[in-house]
Amino acid sequence: MHDGSGHFIGRIIHQRSPLRIRQAWRIEDAAKQCSAVAYKGNIRGWIGYWAISPFWAVMALIHLLNGDLHPSGSLWSKPHRARWRMRAGGGPRKAALDFNTGRYRADTGLLDVNLVYAQAALYGA
Repeated sequence: MHDGSGHFIGRIIHQRSPLRIRQAWRIEDAAKQCSAVAYKGNIRGWIGYWAISPFWAVMALIHLLNGDLHPSGSLWSKPHRARWRMRAGGGPRKAALDFNTGRYRADTGLLDVNLVYAQAALYGA
């Protein structure tokens, strides 16, 4: 990513988690020499997603019988929450950016605002 004057401000990397199960997003800020990492969905969300998956055929049949040809997307969607965390001086990991229920909360003191906007655009695409 480059700012308006063409200076390199950082990069955003989309990859898989270390166990290759979830999507991972990394924001690397060139100016502060730091990075924030997020994994798509949280453990509770994925457990719930897989726990109800055997019942999807029954739920789809109920929707069709009720005349609902386009059921709610939230019923079938995968967990989407993401929290970009970064280490701060070797202590606990601080949340630099948090996405939940369609809203972003950012700590602009930890990451460049331009990188936050770019990540929001890429995550929703």
